[in-house]
Amino acid sequence: MAAESANIGIYNVGTGKSYSINQMLEKVMDATGIHLEPRHVPTPIDNYVRHTLADTTKAKRELGFEAKITLDEGLRLMLSGRGAGLVRTPEGKLLN
Repeated sequence: MAAESANIGIYNVGTGKSYSINQMLEKVMDATGIHLEPRHVPTPIDNYVRHTLADTTKAKRELGFEAKITLDEGLRLMLSGRGAGLVRTPEGKLLN
């Protein structure tokens, strides 16, 4: 898809769902089987972003991007070592 496109630019990719830091921690702990007790401390950053959501509109419009797997599936694939085939350079080379 992107390897076949003449488009050059910055594109957001994501699942279209927003996750808090605590939710991400839960997902990583579930995927790894390692469970920790989080320690919450005040952030030293005044304008700290607590939730983010990638707007994939441009990637969908210009590249035809659409998430094919969930965040949970992606974490499992990356942790199993099978996630390298999910990312390619514009030339089509697999990143690992």
